[in-house]
Amino acid sequence: MNPSNHLFVYGTLRLGFSNHYAQLLQKNATHKGRATINGKLFDVGGYPGIIRSTISHELITGDIFEFPFDSNLMAVLDEYEMCSSTYPEPQEYKREIIKITTNNASIIRCWVYIYNWEISHHTQIQSGDYKKHLQMQS
Repeated sequence: MNPSNHLFVYGTLRLGFSNHYAQLLQKNATHKGRATINGKLFDVGGYPGIIRSTISHELITGDIFEFPFDSNLMAVLDEYEMCSSTYPEPQEYKREIIKITTNNASIIRCWVYIYNWEISHHTQIQSGDYKKHLQMQS
């Protein structure tokens, strides 16, 4: 696997969220801009999960962060996403490197947390944008 020091976030870690882990990410990584990934976004119970898609119009909006290669940030975020080895298999998320399209149409290989449990009983977020989804609910 090719290492990457970029992370694509699409939910509670996005820019503008104020939870402890979002603040940790914003403090220890550099926001590189907004981007999209092919996939389907679901509300999985107070937070989102994505599954991959190859359909070009199924896009999820998020943010890219760049962090130092020697950082332990990913290990901390793996705990937050409950996909570290301390959690039993199958873990709720799995972290994969996926090609992401930036807002200026560049392609970057980023780590992404992919939802790893059954999705059929969850509601799809049609906009593909978790921030918009939360705004519409309030």
